[in-house]
Amino acid sequence: MSMKHFNSSISDVRAHVSDKQISFTALTEILASNALTATKQLCSMISAGNARLFAVVVSNPPNSPSVPPLSISYIAALYGLPVICVSARQAAFSNKYAHASFLRTVPPYVQEAAIWAQLIDTFEWHEVIIIHSDNSHDSKALIASLEAARQTVDFKIAQTIGVNTDEEDVVNLKELQNKLDSIRKGQTRVILLFVTRRYAEHVFTVADHLGIIGKEWAWIISEQCLGAKNLPLGVLSVRLAQSDELLHVEDAARVVTEGIIKFTRREPNAMFGLQSVHHCRQELESPRNLSQSWLRYNTKLYQAMTEVIFEDGETGHVEFDSHGDRVGALYDIVNVQPHGNCGTPKSCKPVINSVGKYVQAKRGPTKSQFSIETERIYWPGNYRVLKPSDICTKRNPRTNECIERAMRPRPPPSSKKKTHLKVVTIQSTPFVDYVPKPPGGQCNTSNRVEDLKFQVPCTHTNASTGASACYLPVLPFPWLLFQFILSYLIRCSCPLCMHLG
Repeated sequence: MSMKHFNSSISDVRAHVSDKQISFTALTEILASNALTATKQLCSMISAGNARLFAVVVSNPPNSPSVPPLSISYIAALYGLPVICVSARQAAFSNKYAHASFLRTVPPYVQEAAIWAQLIDTFEWHEVIIIHSDNSHDSKALIASLEAARQTVDFKIAQTIGVNTDEEDVVNLKELQNKLDSIRKGQTRVILLFVTRRYAEHVFTVADHLGIIGKEWAWIISEQCLGAKNLPLGVLSVRLAQSDELLHVEDAARVVTEGIIKFTRREPNAMFGLQSVHHCRQELESPRNLSQSWLRYNTKLYQAMTEVIFEDGETGHVEFDSHGDRVGALYDIVNVQPHGNCGTPKSCKPVINSVGKYVQAKRGPTKSQFSIETERIYWPGNYRVLKPSDICTKRNPRTNECIERAMRPRPPPSSKKKTHLKVVTIQSTPFVDYVPKPPGGQCNTSNRVEDLKFQVPCTHTNASTGASACYLPVLPFPWLLFQFILSYLIRCSCPLCMHLG
């Protein structure tokens, strides 16, 4: 289906190009999931026909949607051939050292961090826990982005828990439970989840068993996790608004053709005489024509494609940053909610509803746009607490003072204070000493405190010996600290009753 759509898009471009000296031809093939086979496919397309190959539009293999086209990007970067992808969202492709000629019409997953930080700020959360893949470049980039967001949003990352998502089909649930049990014992109640779809199912299973996904808890999960079969009610996430691959194929074809036309008009003499790579064994170090060599102009061709901007794309505003990543993308902020016609929430199949929008900032001085309807959010366990808002609904007719405000839902707090206290004792050198109280005598209560002989009587009597003692500070002490200790001892000598549970 994508191949037919791409051919149709190129045909539409060919029909609208007024310059008769430029003609576009499309070559299509189903990408193999095996990296070596995919490389051979690209090389055969490079050497096919008499036309010059100036760009490659690629997607993930149809039978392996989670497998990115890494081999295609590596080979294309070796020969400086521009590659535009319509599906890969891994952070690795933003690395221009490894993927020098790569650009994409979809934003990387790591850009979700900016939206998460916006949600944290809106809900006035001050601490979060991150559960992430410990062997993923995307997770490292996401955590780095959240750390950078702390410069403008006041929150702390209380804990990060790394999990091995490479073994998502043979997960040791007991081991995972031990890792997540620290969350249950802690005070932080907001959890950010950034793992694969399949591993998210294991996390949700264990979290439900531990009771950390119910009332008074809050979860924000990555877009990948939205495909989990056991998606719990109340979680928040973000989702790319225009993710239809066919629409991205159409925009990619337009980016490629407009970039080639732009470069042709900018460098007409070079473009018409420029020879692209003919086969994968070609030695690029010794081109025949140095003035119009492919190595000299391929970076300019790639730059011309990254400079393409259009507002009326099939997926909205299309623009790229210096890394070739899509900017200005539109996201939906979504919430997993119970079905409206269901009696008990747990017996219903959850539905994913939009509760807000986020428009990513474009290049230049523009800012991102964010909006959310907090009253429409369904929190885990149907948590619902109201608080007064800034909107006044009733005023005093005489003083015009607001006497009643509109109530709005309050999100679960980011932390919960513990009400159970533990009392422990530690062995250490005391700052006070004691001397036996003479039978029938008194402790030294001389008014000459400067002599450092002042003593405080102990109200406790040894039950076995019947003896009591006098407390005195251990020397030496600074004068002010000495006075503080005396005051402290006097207060402690008062009768005190404490009940410990």
